[in-house]
Amino acid sequence: TSMDNFIGASCSEIETSFLNDGKDISALCAKQIGSVDFAGYNTIFVPYCTQDVHVGDNFATYMDNDDDDEVTLVGHKGSHNMVKTLNWVFKNFPRAEHIALTGCSAGGTALPVAYD
Repeated sequence: TSMDNFIGASCSEIETSFLNDGKDISALCAKQIGSVDFAGYNTIFVPYCTQDVHVGDNFATYMDNDDDDEVTLVGHKGSHNMVKTLNWVFKNFPRAEHIALTGCSAGGTALPVAYD
């Protein structure tokens, strides 16, 4: 599933797309956890794409294991991606009373540390 397909998509459209690709995920669409009903929440999907648990801020050079002459430069910019996303949220939802940040596996690792 290409993340580009999710631009402007609703939460349920994202879940359906993943299910059609054989991936069972939950994006908290219309879910209730405790007393919080997420049915009234807007969902913003931020893909985990720079392998830095959303806190990276540097470039790194990686050697190819099979070819010592082959190197790859990777920009770990997860921190910038998340800050820009949150700035967009604050601009577009200026009166938001609650913002729930969630993630799974590495995509959720930084939440209790970086966004407290």
